[in-house]
This record gives sequence, C-alpha cells and structure tokens, in this order.
Amino acid sequence: MIAFSGPAPSLVMPRRAVYAGGLAFAVAMSQTLSAVRRMSADDVVTASLRGLELGEVEVAPGVEDASLLNAIFSAELAAFNAQSPELASRYRGN
Repeated sequence: MIAFSGPAPSLVMPRRAVYAGGLAFAVAMSQTLSAVRRMSADDVVTASLRGLELGEVEVAPGVEDASLLNAIFSAELAAFNAQSPELASRYRGN
C-alpha cells in the first residue's frame, strides 16, 4: 500500500519517498506490461541467451536495428561524461 501513499501528508510516513517511489514504479510497470502486446517467454529467453553469447549488456529482443540501441547508449554516455559540478549556463540568471 506504500506504493499508493504519494498524496499522503509527510506526517503519515516521513522519509518514504524513495521506497514508495520504487514500489510505485513496480506497480506501474506491472500494469503496463499487462496492457502491452508481449513476446513469448520462449522468445525472450532465446534472445537473452543469444545476447549473452554476443556479449550484449542490454538485450532488446524486439528491436531489429541494433544501431538504434547503440545510438541511445552513445547519447547516454555522452550526457554522463558531460556532467560538471557547475550549474549549466542555461540555468543561470541574466
């Protein structure tokens, strides 16, 4: 029930944000998975094992063009490496 406690006042359960947020994510993910057209479990296992053989860290069994995934991974890594302890100029006042 903590997954549904977001709107409750902080006096009810102080310091619950991370735990409740994680649980809310699990509930939302479960609800989404039951509403989305799914691949068979056999296909997911087959893709996972083949991905392991190929040395893939992430496996996306329904994505035909692996270059799309590589583009996402490159962009995420570029954003991560571009971090700075300084406030980005676009967020500074005039």
